[in-house]
Amino acid sequence: MRPKVIVGVLVMALLLLGTFLLLRLRTAGPQPPVSSQVTEQALNVGTGGSHSKPIAVEKNNSGNTNIEVNSVVVREDSATQNHKAYVESRTGELLEMAMTDDPASLNTILSELTNRDPEIRKAAVEATLQFGSRDAIPKLTEVASQTDDPKEKAEIVEAIEFLKLPSLTEVIAEKGGVRKPVPKTAGVKPLRPKSKSP
Repeated sequence: MRPKVIVGVLVMALLLLGTFLLLRLRTAGPQPPVSSQVTEQALNVGTGGSHSKPIAVEKNNSGNTNIEVNSVVVREDSATQNHKAYVESRTGELLEMAMTDDPASLNTILSELTNRDPEIRKAAVEATLQFGSRDAIPKLTEVASQTDDPKEKAEIVEAIEFLKLPSLTEVIAEKGGVRKPVPKTAGVKPLRPKSKSP
């Protein structure tokens, strides 16, 4: 066979295959959303498929899926939204506590280093850095030794190293104390007023 004939036959076969697929998709009709299918299947499997009342699945404007089973409405994503709001609130609280010099605030911040939520743990490390107390180093060292996540462990070790750095006042004190400012007039001769000639 010639190459032109082979190419022509392949093109015709692809066109026929595409036409059949298009017709099949048109006759299948619209499919319900995947989340509704999965939710209904999960509920039917869990209860053996028999209900005293039908299952009502409804998607509201906010994107949440409400499922009514035996007059009980289960809201998907509301727990996720509540958790997200809690994390944002707690992160803000930790950063506010970091702005104080209160040792109790530092203890609260350090207690969140072992929180189950990784975002809150990260906020606690940031708040500890902002607080800037070396009293946090033992707790940070303990948490770093217990952390399995290498990225999180690196952040904690970096925070420890930062807190170990000397402060500006310590550097000045080490170099011999505070120097007295030199008066502006020291070493400068006053100008003589020019005499006015008549």
